[in-house]
Amino acid sequence: MERLAAKVAARWLMARGPMWEEFLREVYEGGKMLVRNTNRDTKDRYPKVEAATLLKTDKRFRKLVQGQFGKWQAQREKEGPRGQAVESIADLKPGQTLEWAQGKDQLRGEVQQTRGNRAILKMDDGSKKHLRPWDLQSYQPRIVG
Repeated sequence: MERLAAKVAARWLMARGPMWEEFLREVYEGGKMLVRNTNRDTKDRYPKVEAATLLKTDKRFRKLVQGQFGKWQAQREKEGPRGQAVESIADLKPGQTLEWAQGKDQLRGEVQQTRGNRAILKMDDGSKKHLRPWDLQSYQPRIVG
């Protein structure tokens, strides 16, 4: 029963949406950051484990991270969108990272090349996307890196 509760909690945490993913990426290196192991059975062999692993198995750590996420999210909302707004496709340079919201999804892509009236982006999932001038109005992308 406890194992089932841990799985449900882990799914809930992972389904929090793009803000949750961004929080994990910024604060816990995408869940890969090593943290102190609190599991009594394994902490002798593995004194440090990935944050994602501990989120699945430790209720107290999960509650701590939920609190951190709430504070982080409130701070992010106060600050508003981060990065510089893209005014024109001609201003983009290869290697820049763009971020925008499309519905509830937070999308991120790296500029590979620009050609007159479009920019070719390599998205986080490996796909390619063509960004055109009319997309700037609807997506309102921002340069974040």
